[in-house]
Amino acid sequence: MATKSTGSRAAFTERLKLEHPAETDVAERISSWARAHGVILRWSSSPTSDSMVGYVKIGVQEQKLLTCQTNGLVSILFRQLSSRLPAGEPEAKQAFLGELAHKLSVLPKGGFDPAKSGDKASWQLSELAKGDNVKELLRVLDWMVEGLRTDFEDLLSRSRAKKGGRGHRTNRKPGHQEAGV
Repeated sequence: MATKSTGSRAAFTERLKLEHPAETDVAERISSWARAHGVILRWSSSPTSDSMVGYVKIGVQEQKLLTCQTNGLVSILFRQLSSRLPAGEPEAKQAFLGELAHKLSVLPKGGFDPAKSGDKASWQLSELAKGDNVKELLRVLDWMVEGLRTDFEDLLSRSRAKKGGRGHRTNRKPGHQEAGV
């Protein structure tokens, strides 16, 4: 079994250039998109491959969004995504996953059936390098990140409304009054 260790962007790029030189640009476009959209990138290394994993921060949690590996695969991690969607209602989660499946259907071999809830959908970097495929993937990722963030804010607003408008807890003692009030 390969043991993982802390990797780096440089190690990832170097290995990808050696193993899949024609696809290095696709991985760089995904990495640039992630940085531009506030997606946290973490790198890992093993004797057989390096990985770039993108996380989106939702509230205080980090949601794993995608992986890009030096074996030439990019994956969206559905099982993790569906188990941690911030939507409060199961119907909202299924609607999000259904829309995601529809949006991914434009990509080659990108079909995903939310009813089956597979672990992930993966694409070869070489397939994403053709035509507008990487551009389409980035559009879907834009939609996903915006949807996750908006859904979390909506859920938070509904929670605050149920609590009578109190959106956060304070350490004030009962009867405490702010200065100047």
